[in-house]
Parts: sequence; C-alpha cells; structure tokens
Amino acid sequence: MPSLTIYGTPEDRIKIEGEFQEEVDAYEMEEGAFLALSDGTLMTIAIDQGGVWRIAPVSVGMETALERLEGTMDSERESDRVTVTNPKVPFRWVLLGAVLAGPPGFSERESE
Repeated sequence: MPSLTIYGTPEDRIKIEGEFQEEVDAYEMEEGAFLALSDGTLMTIAIDQGGVWRIAPVSVGMETALERLEGTMDSERESDRVTVTNPKVPFRWVLLGAVLAGPPGFSERESE
C-alpha cells in the first residue's frame, strides 16, 4: 500500500520516507511551512518553542489515512512523525513551501 512518513530532524532537515526517499534543508522554514502531497493532503510543519518539529494536518486527501505520533524533547523523537497511506493513489511528489495562496481567510499565514 502506498505510504509516506514525514518528520523533522535536529539538523533542520525534513525527511520523507516510503514511496520515495528525500531529505530537504528546512533551515529557513523553522517558523513554518506547508507540505502538499500529490494525493491532496495538506499539512503545516514548524518548530515549536521547545524545539520540537510539529506537523499538523490541514486537510487529508480522499481515501488517505493519516497517523500522527507526537514528538517530545525528552524522547528520542524530537519531531512529530506523520505517516500517510492511500490504498488507491501512489504518492508522486511532496511540495514544501512557506506561502499558501487562496481566497481571503484561506491562508493560515500571511505572505511575507
């Protein structure tokens, strides 16, 4: 079954594992970014005040299951860890960006 696991690292990188592997430099995105997946899932990712990467779903793609394990500073996992699976649609790409455009009131962050 197609799946992806996404999490942040202490080295300010975002790792994607599963259907494909990727590691993205997120040094300038500590204050927050959007993760869009090819199945229609949209999430936010940011480092909280305690230094833990937080990943939160905004919307989940059709027939996609999302499991989120919360990270803490006192555990080995200093990041939330999100796994998305979809029995019908393979994951082809992940888009990482800081600005999301839409009609008034749609964006969670204002453009910088």
